[in-house]
Amino acid sequence: MKKSTFPSSLLETTYKAVYNQVVKEYDLGPDIEQKVPKASSSSDSGVHFTTLQTLMIAAFIVGLLILDLVFFKEAITQFLLNFLVIFGGRDGGGGGASRGW
Repeated sequence: MKKSTFPSSLLETTYKAVYNQVVKEYDLGPDIEQKVPKASSSSDSGVHFTTLQTLMIAAFIVGLLILDLVFFKEAITQFLLNFLVIFGGRDGGGGGASRGW
């Protein structure tokens, strides 16, 4: 696809999909439906791990936690948990009472 026609063709495809949904909703028949190109399955950019990889990552994390417990008395784990509590909230952290009415 040319770069200049990409947005218009995307908009056209969206309108065709909505049109087809209306046709199905009102049971107008398949003969008036528009042809909509199917999305390619290669667009899935998610990360997929095998079971072995997942187990190895979990074992690595547990190993780090054990090393932290033995050598640092859970100081690193405590720091990470405090960091997540302070900065991991939905409102961006900060805590405390507000002065608003």
